[in-house]
Amino acid sequence: MLYASLSKGLIQLLVALSCWLGLASAQYASTYPSPIPLVQRSPYFGLWLPANATMNFPGDVWANAWNGRKQMWPGYVRVDGRSWQWQGTSAAPPTTTLAVYVTPTRTIFTVDAGPVRLNLTFLSPIEPSDWVLQSLPFSYLSIDAWSTDGNPHSVQLYTGITGEFVSSSDNSPVQWGTTQTTSSVFHQIKRTAALSMVENNDSAEDGIAYLATSASTPGLTWQTAASETTKHEFSVNGSMPNTQDTNFRAINDGWPVVVLVSDLGTISRTASPVVFALGLVRDPVIRYVRDGGIETRRSYFWTKYPLIDQAIDAFLADFPGAMSRAIALDNKIMTEAASISPQYADLAAVSLRQTMGSIEITASRTMAGDTEWNMTDIMVFMKDVGNSRRVNPVEIMYAAFPAFLYLNASLAGLMLDPLLEFQSSRQYGNAYAAPDLGNAFPDAMGNNTNTVSLGVDSSATMLIMALAHAQKSGEGAMMLRSYPLLRKWADYLVLNALQPNGYTTSDGLSNSMSNLAFKGIMGIYAMSKINQALEPQGMLANDTEHYMTVARNYMSDWEDLAFSVDHITSSYGNPNSWGLVYNLYASRLLNSGLIGEGYLVAQSAWYASKAQTAPAFGLPYDTNDPNTVKAHWTMFAAASLYNASTRDTLISMVHSRAFMNGSGYAMPTSYDPATGATLGTRGGRASPAYGAVFAPLALTYVAWFILSLIFPS
Repeated sequence: MLYASLSKGLIQLLVALSCWLGLASAQYASTYPSPIPLVQRSPYFGLWLPANATMNFPGDVWANAWNGRKQMWPGYVRVDGRSWQWQGTSAAPPTTTLAVYVTPTRTIFTVDAGPVRLNLTFLSPIEPSDWVLQSLPFSYLSIDAWSTDGNPHSVQLYTGITGEFVSSSDNSPVQWGTTQTTSSVFHQIKRTAALSMVENNDSAEDGIAYLATSASTPGLTWQTAASETTKHEFSVNGSMPNTQDTNFRAINDGWPVVVLVSDLGTISRTASPVVFALGLVRDPVIRYVRDGGIETRRSYFWTKYPLIDQAIDAFLADFPGAMSRAIALDNKIMTEAASISPQYADLAAVSLRQTMGSIEITASRTMAGDTEWNMTDIMVFMKDVGNSRRVNPVEIMYAAFPAFLYLNASLAGLMLDPLLEFQSSRQYGNAYAAPDLGNAFPDAMGNNTNTVSLGVDSSATMLIMALAHAQKSGEGAMMLRSYPLLRKWADYLVLNALQPNGYTTSDGLSNSMSNLAFKGIMGIYAMSKINQALEPQGMLANDTEHYMTVARNYMSDWEDLAFSVDHITSSYGNPNSWGLVYNLYASRLLNSGLIGEGYLVAQSAWYASKAQTAPAFGLPYDTNDPNTVKAHWTMFAAASLYNASTRDTLISMVHSRAFMNGSGYAMPTSYDPATGATLGTRGGRASPAYGAVFAPLALTYVAWFILSLIFPS
């Protein structure tokens, strides 16, 4: 993003700068959302920066969690004895922001502090093929500096954090410490009395925040002290005295801060960036019900690094490699997304981090108290960030699934595993699929309550995801292991899918029958393809044909029930009803070919006609709920279309809200179509459901037929 008011000469300078950063125009968003994503690494470790045209961000505003809670992460630069603030607010003047670049993994600010220019790069690694790195809840801040007047200047850099990262209450007592290894120096700060597995106001009360840098960082000094003390010390001396404040106290009692400072000396340009690491570590991360007992599960990175010192040292040492991999992934995503549309590329740039930041990749021990890791027992748990504390919420996973299929479908399977395992156990007795694993993340205690109203939606969704995972990954073990459960759900759909009276969608609509029934039919189709894939393992070809015949017959009946002259109705028999039939996406994802092409052409034309008079922020997702836009289902609806023009129109509607200037909070999934106002107190802000942005791209990465599957020997 470049400010519209920039002079022609400055724009030319910044174009040159983007080339120096390795950013071609197609490789970063053309504008910036509000707020701007900074860090998204785990369900409790996400930061956004409020921004609008009147702010000189990041130098005059604090970063926030997704719910708006302030997270003090102050940053200063001192040039020739004068201090500027590059992040946060204080009496120091803010740096002048020249440009903002947002990519799927990075946010880069170019700012001026007098005669010195800085690039501030916030990198949240996305490492879909390395689960150790993906599960390591740390992010990078790297800073490059250079003179803009041709003269060398004395430059010092300051960064620090407070206890707001480890508690929802500023009255909570915290304590801190500093560790020096042969490779790094890091601070840690935590609640004095940590509350294990407790969440308050969307914040974990059992985390330890870390701020680290390499021991070889130029002119490294540090301090733990009251915020004002460290600011004064930096302003006067440009360094810290390497001393610790041992008066542990409440977060808001003088705002104790842990600080790292780098004195670059008198320079014209940094030879390499100064790198800091910020992390929030919880251990354990999940409690999971299993075999009638409760199991604690730890982040996967512990399987490689027994000590946090080792993990931090390795993370810092890996920065050049992490940056190289991030640039490669960014370029791949942005190039492929730009081939669809510029606005689609913008959405890809801002949505992926929060999807990946919603999960915990976990491992277990071979036995309780054992020191050996069970490397065959890896599970992924998703938090319903922005909505609730539900664990592995099925409809949110469904929305996010395209991102995982695009990046690494094996991760998608690991997310399905705990749902399938729990519902295959004696603890679960319902004939239909559960909508989640409970509503108290990080406790995954299972959900065996009466959720029959969601039975069609949840059962169909699970079958669709199971097949999509197998098609993309080629892994068949999960389907084979869970076959009786999957078949039970398919039989439930055979009885209930076509006429889902008494059932509701995952959005709570009881009269949106066409969309729900279509998903149910796709679930039956998925069972046929699952059975076919497992025929070499002993499943009967007659069962494959049975489910396929039912799916085809139901689809023929559905076309008669749901279609009215020129569009698919929302409610059977009501020609005035309509909606975004987002479950059509499942047909394209699985390449079912069940629905006639003419119906898809007509539906695309219907959307195009409605878009002509649509409110500013999009089409309501259903006439039964006419004042609500669902961004994730809009993306599914767009990806279900073969007409590129209509597809891009729907994408542009999501783009309008995602990049609405001054919206303040992280992007919601549910909002008013006319004003863009978030609906409800949460509205899906920062939801992993924005993985639905990758619905169009996932279509190009899914194998249409399961030619071979990997089974355990």
